[in-house]
Amino acid sequence: MKLKSLSQSVLFFTLSIFLFPVGLTAQNLSFLAEENPPFNTVKDGLPQGAATDLFLAIAKKAGVAVERADIKTQPWARAYETAQKDAGTILFPMARTPARESLFLWVGPIYKVQIGLIAPKAKKLSIPDAQTAAKYKIGTVKDGAPEQAIIAAGVPLTSLDRASDLVTNLKKLQAGRLDMIAFNAVAAAYNMAAQGMNSADYEVVFVMSEPQLYFAFNKSTDPAVIKSLQTALDATKADGSYDKIIKMFIK
Repeated sequence: MKLKSLSQSVLFFTLSIFLFPVGLTAQNLSFLAEENPPFNTVKDGLPQGAATDLFLAIAKKAGVAVERADIKTQPWARAYETAQKDAGTILFPMARTPARESLFLWVGPIYKVQIGLIAPKAKKLSIPDAQTAAKYKIGTVKDGAPEQAIIAAGVPLTSLDRASDLVTNLKKLQAGRLDMIAFNAVAAAYNMAAQGMNSADYEVVFVMSEPQLYFAFNKSTDPAVIKSLQTALDATKADGSYDKIIKMFIK
């Protein structure tokens, strides 16, 4: 029995080396996130959120050395540019879209979101297509997936009020300086509540896409890191820990 137990332990250890390589330190990694609750936010000086806590969980399982304090929060446009040009940079979460497919390496999916145009119900807007939307003033986050989607649909830049973050757009929407905003519905509702707005007073008037969120990596990232983190993410989904983390932040 002792020999059998020992053999089983050796087998488990051997498999764990292949599934979750320990100490992936072949390259320096940088971890970036946007202030975008419930996926990322900063509380008491440290980042947290559904994407942040999920990443920390899979990094630990995969043997990637990262502490909560190592994750830096930046405006989206800056972080998006950095992730494309700086080796070893990881940015999350990011909507995986056709336009971005070849720009990054991907680990995911993390969570499916609905990206659309969100307007006050009181306006009673009817937006059947992007061409109709172009007649209104739309708040976007510069270089965000919703902005890229609405531009690709044919809405000109002159119709957009481009900001560095969602909260700026929400304040303008509440003040009547915008007709609608382009963003994902989950994060918009969460941030509305944080700003003292009643999300029930707003509605999605035009759905642009329903992409999956991913962890996005600079293309030069070591493939072993990508493989190990994907394996770890798959394992968290299989053992139920993924659901526990998501439900902590998204009700």
